[in-house]
Amino acid sequence: MQRATKPLSHHNTWQLIRKEYVKQGWSKGVWFKYDTPKYSFHVWTAMQDRLSTCDRILKWNPAIDPTCVLCEQEMETRNHLFYSCSYSREVLQKLTKGLLLGRYTEKWEEIGTLLLDESQDRVKLYLLRYTFQAAAHSIWRERNCRRHGEKHLPHTLLVKIIDKNVRNRLSTIKRQGGHKLEGGLRMWFGSR
Repeated sequence: MQRATKPLSHHNTWQLIRKEYVKQGWSKGVWFKYDTPKYSFHVWTAMQDRLSTCDRILKWNPAIDPTCVLCEQEMETRNHLFYSCSYSREVLQKLTKGLLLGRYTEKWEEIGTLLLDESQDRVKLYLLRYTFQAAAHSIWRERNCRRHGEKHLPHTLLVKIIDKNVRNRLSTIKRQGGHKLEGGLRMWFGSR
């Protein structure tokens, strides 16, 4: 009796055990060349609305205070935290308004659309994607610090930290030979 089987390999084993999922339209805005994996993973989780925001925590722990710890005004949801909250809105505005100009928005869904718009200049699109991810990750970290009683950072200081992270990433890409993003630092400084 002959068996028509494929040879044993990691790839073939993976193909047998994995589940097939439809590729999400927003995936190019999350996973891209020169991303920072922890930022991408955070935004990937947020895109699926799986972050442990207060609206979700309330479902299993009704004793928590669901008020946003950044603005202390509304209930914390993903859409509030990114970027309806006055704190996070200030951060996003200071970082991206100079890049987006008339296309600037604070609405989660519209930001997602902008991150997929490949008709934009390649360098500008990279800057938008990376800045959005760095901002989302940093805002989430600040939210967690406040939730756990640590010192509050004013939004102006958080903007400076994110700005430095973006500049450092662009410098690293340049040293690694990322010629397709040549002029990224110049564009970034020009948007400030």
